Amino acid sequence: MKRLLHFSTFIFSFFICFTSFSQTYKVDEKRIYAWDAFASEWTHNLTEQFTYANGGTKETLLQGFSMPGMMLAYQDIKTYNTNNDIILDVGQIWNSVSLQWETTGQTTFTYDGSNNLIEELDQSYNAITQLYENAYRVLYEYSGSNIIKFTYQYWDTSAWVNEDKLDVTYTSGLPTQIINSVWNTTTNMWDLDERDTATYVGGLRTELIVETYNGSGWDLYERYSTTYSGSLEIEYIQQTWNGAVYVNSDRELSVYDGNDNKTEYIWYSWVSNAWEPYYKEEMDYSVAAPLSTNSFEQDSFKIYPNPASDVINIASNTTVDKMELYNVLGEKILQTSNSSKALNIEGLKSGLYILKVFNKNNSASKKIVVK
Repeated sequence: MKRLLHFSTFIFSFFICFTSFSQTYKVDEKRIYAWDAFASEWTHNLTEQFTYANGGTKETLLQGFSMPGMMLAYQDIKTYNTNNDIILDVGQIWNSVSLQWETTGQTTFTYDGSNNLIEELDQSYNAITQLYENAYRVLYEYSGSNIIKFTYQYWDTSAWVNEDKLDVTYTSGLPTQIINSVWNTTTNMWDLDERDTATYVGGLRTELIVETYNGSGWDLYERYSTTYSGSLEIEYIQQTWNGAVYVNSDRELSVYDGNDNKTEYIWYSWVSNAWEPYYKEEMDYSVAAPLSTNSFEQDSFKIYPNPASDVINIASNTTVDKMELYNVLGEKILQTSNSSKALNIEGLKSGLYILKVFNKNNSASKKIVVK
């Protein structure tokens, strides 16, 4: 499959996902298509189905089926720790001759005492020795809760060897620049390779400029621009610098349902001065409980009215210690510091918010609409 989007865009998106809210909806099925230019239609290649635990907040199994015919193809089995952080992802492929799953490898995740991910280790599985063998790893470094460095290493027979390093700079809590360096095995030093600079408007990343290092300075290379509807990303365009202007390269369009779940991606290439589709994903969702403990589930309290315009009221059969209101960017807007079951929202802009309700050491969240 064609390379979808630049690696740096994944890294910037990593920060958004890393700090996002517990999900309210879960993906049950994903269908993957390739564009048949000769027939001018989509060809359904794969279907992925998902299994969850903890009320739908932990994806424990992903199974892929080749199409047509829904033939078993691959699966990922995921394990979590008591903090609901993933610690193991085992990959397997289906052997249609022996009718058995064959393990191909695994990824393990290690966390520090502050629950920060510090290592992601990929290992391949040797079917002869029946042992896992080191292949690749990513090391994460932090300043407070901010990731400031990614180091990528590969296993060379008996030792880890540096490959790539990403140094991240923040402005007002947002990642605004990433410097990519590659390891020079001759000098045993890092060489500058790429610089990625992000621009934000209202907390949303609208542009990413990519430059490459020529030995003495930076040259323009690519640009990524994002268009939003409210806070929802609806268009993403990749352009390449030709020495004078940016030229279209790739495009991604997104479609959402009424619950703001992304139900469709379509990727395009710029061909003969027009966008030509080449890849598509479709997703189906169902309701998932927010991440919380059994003693204070989402259904243990009710919000009214919803939508609301001046005051949000809470009806609960348990004590409410405090409430916090967040916007869709994850920014705390309001909070109560007592057991009040009412929150004044006068003056807030219309839109979608997340109300988080606390009871002792537990919490649960619900979406509310301010009109």
